[in-house]
Amino acid sequence: MKTPDEGARLGGWIGTISGRRQNLSILTVVLILCLVAGVHLALWGIVEPRTAAALVEGKLSSVSYNRFAKPASADLAVSETQIRADLTAIAKQAKAIRTYASTKGLERVPEIAAEFGMTVTLGIWIDRDEARNQREIETALRLDPESHEVHRGAAILRFRQQRLEEAIRYFEKALALEEGDFASAGMLITCYTAVGNHEAARRAAEITLARAEKVLAQDPNNGSAMGHGSDALAVLGQRERAKDWMGRALLIDPENTAMRYNFVCALANHLNDKEAALEMLGPLFEKMGTGLINHAKVDPDLDIIRDDPRFKAMLAAAEARVASDR
Repeated sequence: MKTPDEGARLGGWIGTISGRRQNLSILTVVLILCLVAGVHLALWGIVEPRTAAALVEGKLSSVSYNRFAKPASADLAVSETQIRADLTAIAKQAKAIRTYASTKGLERVPEIAAEFGMTVTLGIWIDRDEARNQREIETALRLDPESHEVHRGAAILRFRQQRLEEAIRYFEKALALEEGDFASAGMLITCYTAVGNHEAARRAAEITLARAEKVLAQDPNNGSAMGHGSDALAVLGQRERAKDWMGRALLIDPENTAMRYNFVCALANHLNDKEAALEMLGPLFEKMGTGLINHAKVDPDLDIIRDDPRFKAMLAAAEARVASDR
């Protein structure tokens, strides 16, 4: 027995009128379909609410500036002439710019931007070239020693290189520069615990919790704050409250990968619940991107489960998955 679709593909009848079989040409069918589509489009245009684009008066607060299509390429550089021409045009439309690298000519951006009355938020480009990474950090901090973004970026780089004492210095500076930065305080919990300074880890936990609670008072659904805050609660011995935060957060923001990762760290390292950590980590490894996978490979919070065959299998599967996607 053929389905209606199969009948149509074989040129059979399409429909009936007054009980008689009607043969319709392909052209007729196409015209009918176009008519139906046109009616639907017209109706959609009538009933669909129209929303006007937001009117922006005056200059934009900030725009991103990246002259390179491939910033990590060794043979790329931007000239002062090019930067000046770019900023001449941008200054007419924006008050500030954000960069994503601080070498290969882009170190000239702050000075030139100042001539046009624009402020600059510096960024650093981190890749596999360790020598370039070091130049990026040094150059950016020379240009702006008080840059929160650069200190935090440098801290994460040193953390993933397992240079924890250096990471601590950068995280501490980032923490001092931005009073709302609970994430750097959360990373300091991990760093201080790993180097055996439990008093400093507890201090970092107190800061993390205070800052996370302040954020949650304004934004109760902030998964990142709940992720770091629950870890801080576990460090401070408030086990039931930590688990309560986890449960509430998973209901509010179940797809937040970074938040779930922080829960795994708290369960494994501070709540001593390896089974729960591994159970949560399994589905998480199936979604992680390369950056978080590489982070997990060196994160001391996961050392307690790192030798477990299940952890090794999950990590291997995740690495194979991202490799196949390249």
